[in-house]
Order: sequence, then structure tokens, then C-alpha cells
Amino acid sequence: MFVHFGLYAVAARHEWVMNREEIEAERYARYADVFDPDLFDAAALARTAKQAGARYVVLTAKHHEGFCLWDTATTDFSAAEALMAMCRELQPHMIVNDRLGIPGDLVTPEQYQPSRPLERDGVPVLWEACQTAPRDAALFAAIGEWMHRHRRAVHGAGPSAFTAPSGVTYTQRGDRLYACLFDWPFGLLHLPDLAGRVRFARLLHDGSELRMREIPQAQQAFNMNPAAPPPGTLTLTLPTRKPEVALPVIELLLWDSP
Repeated sequence: MFVHFGLYAVAARHEWVMNREEIEAERYARYADVFDPDLFDAAALARTAKQAGARYVVLTAKHHEGFCLWDTATTDFSAAEALMAMCRELQPHMIVNDRLGIPGDLVTPEQYQPSRPLERDGVPVLWEACQTAPRDAALFAAIGEWMHRHRRAVHGAGPSAFTAPSGVTYTQRGDRLYACLFDWPFGLLHLPDLAGRVRFARLLHDGSELRMREIPQAQQAFNMNPAAPPPGTLTLTLPTRKPEVALPVIELLLWDSP
């Protein structure tokens, strides 16, 4: 969870208010005279992050407008590399994103979701979503509730080599393949190239087993029998009603990982 907090909180608009609205430095500095964050509750912030399933929190101790949230004798740095080197020396395990214009630990595509895993020069890279969310504790609570039941599909999981059908996104961790269903199909879910590869299928939120089968290629559509999908397709029988979770996830236990 990334939290912007600084003098722009007084302006009550956004963290780039000085830049975007071209506020002179002298005029912007008046916010410092009235900046009194007496309602700031670090413990409540930490609880909110934990309940939402966040593994770490970033607080903007100093944003682009230069205001520091700590007592400091202001020091000028001549290059981002010098600042990075000092930070690495003081805290080798810190996480640095790519906003300095030099390589960091992860990249941060902002206000959009990549359609596939990100690469730099053909090499897969770590990345995190960077999307602005409203100041709504209920939103984080809903995320936390979903993460409580579905964290296996996120933590420690990565992209899968299998091709997901329309409306479905895969993540994978070893021999566990997770199908995230953004669209809930009526009755049947057809998964290409998974026939003979899956030993068990279940809904992740409650652990209930899902019936799976490979429909004979000679079968034609008649009454309640569907026509056969392409060869190699695994077909799952789903509950008629979508589970009451924001994003249903199916856990597929593979015979072996690809």
C-alpha cells in the first residue's frame, strides 16, 4: 500500500498540486505553517494495510515538492545514484521502485494494468500495480476479505505458461494453477490444453470440489449435452450461481508443473 501524505494534504487535492497548478514556492510554503497532522494514526494505517492483505506500506516521507516529514538539516544530492547508494548501504533489504530513472527492484506501471507479464530487454521483471484508489476504508476491507480466502492465488504465484480462455486470468505456483474468473460462465468452463493435466479442481474460497471431464470429440450439442470443445480441453462443471465473492478463483492441482 502506497500512502501519499504531506503538505498537499492541507490543499486537500492531490500530491502533485504544486506542480500541476503552478503554485509559487512562497505561496505553497504557507501550508507548512498550518500543517498539523494531529489526526494521523499510524497504528490505524498499519491495521488497515494488514487487513487488506498488504505485505508492506510505503509512506511518502518526502515527495516531489521537497517537504520532509522528519526533522532534518536539508542536504542536497547531485544525482539519484548517490541517494540510491546511500540507501542501499544503510538498509540493504529496502525495496526501491523505478521512479528515480535508474534501475530499481521493480517497475510501476501507473493507472493501467499490463495485459501480460512485463519484460525489460526480453528479461522478466518484478512489477506492482500502481493505481489510485479512493479514501475508502470499506474498499480495503473488501480487498482484505478476498485476500483472506484467496491469498494462495497471489502471494508466491506468478504468470503461467498455459493460455487462459476469455474472461479468465491464470496465476501459477509450482503444480498449483489458479484460474481467476472475471466472467462467471453458465454451467461449464472450458479450459484449453488442460485435459489429462489436472488431478483435482476446487473453488478456492470454500474448498468445494468441481467436477471435471473431457467431453468426447464425437459428442454433438443436444438437449443438455454440449458440443465437444477443441481437443485437449478440460471442462469443469460450475455452480449455477456465482459464489458471493468479488472474484471467484478455481485452484487446479496439476499432475506436474510445466
